[in-house]
Amino acid sequence: MKKIFFSSAFILSSFAKLHAQSGCTDVAANNYNATAKTNDGSCKYNDIMLTPKVKYTMDNSLRETSGLLYWDGKVWTFNDSGGLPEIYAIDSATGNITKIVTISNATNIDWEEITQDDQYIYIGDFGNNASGNRKNLRIYKIAKADVQSSTSVHAQAINFSYSDQTDFTATASNQTNYDCEAFVAYNDSLFLFSKDWVDFHSRLYSLPKTPGTYTANLKADILVDGLITGATILPSQKTIVLTGYSTVLAPFLYLLYDFSNNDFFGANKRKVQLNSAFTQMEGIAAISSTAFFVSNEFFQRSIITTPARLQSVNLSSLLTTYYTALPYELQSFQATVNDSDVTLRWQLNSTNDITDITVQRKRSTEANFSDLQPIGVNEITFIDKGALQDNSTIQYRLKFTDKTQQVHYSKIVAVSKNKGNSVTITASYNKLKVISDNNISGTMDIVSTNGSLVNRSTISGTNPTIDISNLPAGVYVARLSMNAYSQSAKFFKQ
Repeated sequence: MKKIFFSSAFILSSFAKLHAQSGCTDVAANNYNATAKTNDGSCKYNDIMLTPKVKYTMDNSLRETSGLLYWDGKVWTFNDSGGLPEIYAIDSATGNITKIVTISNATNIDWEEITQDDQYIYIGDFGNNASGNRKNLRIYKIAKADVQSSTSVHAQAINFSYSDQTDFTATASNQTNYDCEAFVAYNDSLFLFSKDWVDFHSRLYSLPKTPGTYTANLKADILVDGLITGATILPSQKTIVLTGYSTVLAPFLYLLYDFSNNDFFGANKRKVQLNSAFTQMEGIAAISSTAFFVSNEFFQRSIITTPARLQSVNLSSLLTTYYTALPYELQSFQATVNDSDVTLRWQLNSTNDITDITVQRKRSTEANFSDLQPIGVNEITFIDKGALQDNSTIQYRLKFTDKTQQVHYSKIVAVSKNKGNSVTITASYNKLKVISDNNISGTMDIVSTNGSLVNRSTISGTNPTIDISNLPAGVYVARLSMNAYSQSAKFFKQ
């Protein structure tokens, strides 16, 4: 290992990481790979069936209940196609309707789903199973503050069409792949999960959350072997739970978890059957990270009658192990070296749910992390004095305990030091220069801010240089890799 120094003339930030092997990282999977550090979405699971608990039968006015939302301590729902343009607040304990809010400028052509972010509620008028050729698909956006203060609100409209639909010839009922009954709000976008009646896939589309007219971009496609009808997202846990049913009304949940960015279908994928026969499951809402409400609409055929109901299902047996291993999301976490002292600096997204923080350390000679000392939840710095000796590597992480006594961990940062070797990297107008007292051998990648690799060079010797004259002016990341260790830094090309 080599001690790396980056010139202050061009560094904005730096970080270190160990090269990671990809594979199945979920210990609950049959093909769990203990050496894998990066999840590649390949996990395989045993079949499982859970039994929901019936809370109550829905009010008779909500027999066609479709989407489901849990907000402000209440369950919110509506009736689907042809219903009034209203959303209903329901007491989650009794099932009594406590409030009805009319969307004054909306029409319920075929409302199918409801979702939320911090400030807004979104209602999806995008049901399209009748003939598959609607050209008036839209999402209504209403302010939560208006819903709380009034019984009649005005909505903004997000109109859209599908990027891959070019044929609008009418189909027979339930014979289209351009139906949709599930979506979530995540970061600055809305993500739609299609209900494919023909091939039983679900396709993922994205579009902005701002009012306007857009093309929903197709991002991915998976076989779910069923019909997707609802979705809920837990952003902090990187978990989405879909609900749906088969052609014989056998309901199921479809879990997507440990995703990166918005690559939801690249995550762990686990289908969970629900023991609730002849149930047209339509909605799902998260109560907590492991507890969920699910709802179904009224169904009657011959001697079979299934009333519209609200049920609960607990997924702690499937998700708790993953949540415990999930790195706690930080705004930043960095380690810097001053001689033998290591300074850790971090910034939390929020301290509302955290009761304890402990710094943990693992030396290259140690098999496991050990606690250094507890620190206050409002602290943002820790100095490990005299920790980094010559020819050594240390890894650090933070251990968090939340109000439910569940333990979480941050990502790992690493620092190294090798006596007698130093490297300095400087950026000039046309050259990226690596200065070393001794011979070095490695690879230097230059990456743009959007993640694109713009240059890769093999470097060796004591003073290698890289020609960057062809790069446009802007900010780039230089990634120096030597053996199993890498370190990166940002620089500005004039």
